[in-house]
Amino acid sequence: MMLTLKPYQDRCLDDLAKYLESAALQGGKMAFMYQVERAYHSVPQLPGLPYVCLRVPTGGGKTLMACHAVGLATEQYLRAERALCLWLVPSNAILEQTLKALRDRSHPYHQALASHFSGEVRVMDVSEALSLSRGDAEGAACVIVSTLQAFRVEETDGRKVYEASGMLMQHFSGLDPALEEALEQGPDRKPVPSLCNVLRLHRPVVIVDEAHNARTSLSFDTLARFRPACILEFTATPQTNHAPDRGEIASNVLCHVSARELKADGMVKLPIHLKTWADWHEAVADALQMQRELERLAREEEKETGEYLRPIVLFQAQARSQQRETLTPDVLKKALVDDFRVPPGQIAIATGDTREIDGVDLKDRTQPIRFIITVQALKEGWDCPFAYILCALAETGSARAVEQVLGRILRLPGATKKHRAELDCAYAFVTSDRFAAAATQLKDALVANGFERMEADDLVGTFEEPRLPLQPGGLFAPRGEAVSQAPDLAKLPESLRSVIQYDPQEGTISIPGAASESDVEALQSAFDRPEDKEAIRRIVEQKKARVTPRMDVQARPPFVIPALALRTGTRARLFDEEPLLEIAFDLNQCSPDMPEDLFPPAHAVREGDEAVIDVTEDGRLDVQFKDELHGQLQKLWNEPDWTIAALAGWLDRHVRHMDVGQAQFALFAHGVVTYLVNAKGWKIGTLGRQRFRLAAALQAFVAWHRDRHRNLIYQQFLFGPEKARLEVSPEVVFTLTEEDYAPHEFFRGVTFARHAFSCVGELNDLELECARLLDSHRLVKRWVRNIECRLTSFWLQTPSDKFYPDFLAELVDGRYLVVECKGEDRWSNDDSKEKRAIGDLWAERSNGKCLFVMPKGADWAVIGRALSQ
Repeated sequence: MMLTLKPYQDRCLDDLAKYLESAALQGGKMAFMYQVERAYHSVPQLPGLPYVCLRVPTGGGKTLMACHAVGLATEQYLRAERALCLWLVPSNAILEQTLKALRDRSHPYHQALASHFSGEVRVMDVSEALSLSRGDAEGAACVIVSTLQAFRVEETDGRKVYEASGMLMQHFSGLDPALEEALEQGPDRKPVPSLCNVLRLHRPVVIVDEAHNARTSLSFDTLARFRPACILEFTATPQTNHAPDRGEIASNVLCHVSARELKADGMVKLPIHLKTWADWHEAVADALQMQRELERLAREEEKETGEYLRPIVLFQAQARSQQRETLTPDVLKKALVDDFRVPPGQIAIATGDTREIDGVDLKDRTQPIRFIITVQALKEGWDCPFAYILCALAETGSARAVEQVLGRILRLPGATKKHRAELDCAYAFVTSDRFAAAATQLKDALVANGFERMEADDLVGTFEEPRLPLQPGGLFAPRGEAVSQAPDLAKLPESLRSVIQYDPQEGTISIPGAASESDVEALQSAFDRPEDKEAIRRIVEQKKARVTPRMDVQARPPFVIPALALRTGTRARLFDEEPLLEIAFDLNQCSPDMPEDLFPPAHAVREGDEAVIDVTEDGRLDVQFKDELHGQLQKLWNEPDWTIAALAGWLDRHVRHMDVGQAQFALFAHGVVTYLVNAKGWKIGTLGRQRFRLAAALQAFVAWHRDRHRNLIYQQFLFGPEKARLEVSPEVVFTLTEEDYAPHEFFRGVTFARHAFSCVGELNDLELECARLLDSHRLVKRWVRNIECRLTSFWLQTPSDKFYPDFLAELVDGRYLVVECKGEDRWSNDDSKEKRAIGDLWAERSNGKCLFVMPKGADWAVIGRALSQ
């Protein structure tokens, strides 16, 4: 079964689909500026080319999103059924990893990619693409995975991309003369049968998957030779400087994801709990004890959920030095075995010279490895969600190494929140004389992994103070506990017998290093009296106290607000879309006469000129680019002899209609095509060539009919007999918490005194005025910037979707206020009327407990009047 996307992934891909659909009509620049209201940075070497970036931090699932993006670009922008994709990665190690995953039919990456192309997908590297068949290129989606270096003409392998190849001659026979003119030609003025020309012919979708070297001016020079259709970048760290004269091209960030979203959706281990020690022995001892404790919790987790976890420690040792003695991987391993009694089979070294984890499946429950020692960085692309603990013993100046290793402990196993909060966090034990310096280094590493600076400051936590007094030297020099008799050493395994320290004169026993639960049980069996068994337990509890992070510390209480509920008998439940679905939607009862505003008649739209564009030079280039692209692809594919039945069948296969049966939808699509041909004068061949635009129009037409159907039912709840079943009471509420409050963008500016949580979601100018008013009003106890499309946010059901008001406020008298900001130009439209209706109903059914207002523009007086009621 295909992997379900997380809410933030759905949001980003929806934004991308919206952009690509708009870019197909009005060009990449105008579509970007209209959607995000920011300046667009064009690529000088590729004028008119859509180039956008999705910013996703480390651990956010960028590659899975990129797999879906190939299909979206094909459907929404190319308006084609298949495409050639050039997938760029930063290194050969990542190339091998990506190729393996994309080729594996059982892997989520391949499944996501194939879902957009009816399973017809071919994945290859550049060497394999040099013999790409025409049948594959025209009959399937072809993905060429490569580094950009592989296309450098100065490289031997790179030159092959531009040289003639007999294996590729089949691609160039029988081409339209206009297509031949767009290709690189040889001395005979014929297209060179090269891979470069195959790419130019098919106008590739370029995916830039963290390939930072692919966004320099030189790199764009290389890409320009392939005439790409669009460039979609997925990265944690977009380029922010735009200086083409210096070779710097800024990323056009279409959307981005916050650390709070990743944490709320169970993707990453956050916060990172940090502890520093001047002595490396102490840091190692704490890391070992933390691993034991997490493994104990993991066993409990498995009993409840069935999920197997084996927490792993990543030790960052020191490099060899000719000038001084250093804590090299070999020295550290010897200390782990000799001083801390770690079984050698649980330790692996992963450096450039020693690669003991290559090819090892660390998630296999039969695998004993719990401790991995590295120096600079692990193998690029290496990923193990079981890695929970970073123990950095190297000099604190190695920022790049910390950045790389830190990224390896962030991914949460199973991409699912655990039942125990400790298993949702990461841990760092660092040798440093200064906590602040170590914390800063970790925060810098988080920023380098794509997290916002303001978030990073909140994502590095501390540990609780010890609950029991500690003897100087800590765990490495253990504190003894008094016992009434000597232990029966014959009952102990040799591994424990040789290290247990019993002082007969003092009558005390101590345990060096870390102690597992089995060690505790074995030691307790060596004593007969309960008080001695309890002494052993105290020793272990003292060790645990050293590594107990601050868990569930919520400085701010939850924000609880009543929902609109539906009463059924004695039970009240959230009023959602379910009651609107009780009467089935019947498309047979709907007219197939498609309105002209959804699909203008043939004489009103010239093919390839489907939108009004700005009249600037950039605007004309955008139009020219997308028109030329669509024209070239139409010439490339041989159009079938379309009939009404054939086009209706195609629409049935390519338009989503989950709530409508196949036979019913096919009949409706047939009716729509028949109407356009017979009543509106469209030629069936023209409709066939514009089938992707027609599919989008049909999707919107069916949604319009569906909304009308649902609205008839909805009105019964607003004004009819069903209204009596709606109520607002403490029985059904929304609970917003600091942990789950996850804006994808943050407001940076005014510091608010009464916002319920530590950060505030993004605010536009009008919303900022409202926020200031709420924050300063004497009747407002606290307020929240509500986040749209989050499962934990407050919402009200409309006929078609959920309405997320902008602000929620708890008043000093116990009432609640909900505010939706709306510009004067939109206050009277149908959408605003719909939102006011359900907001007013929520307030009405609360019997005065709740208030709802929608100010018209900056008419804030309406809020004051509502509060004075």
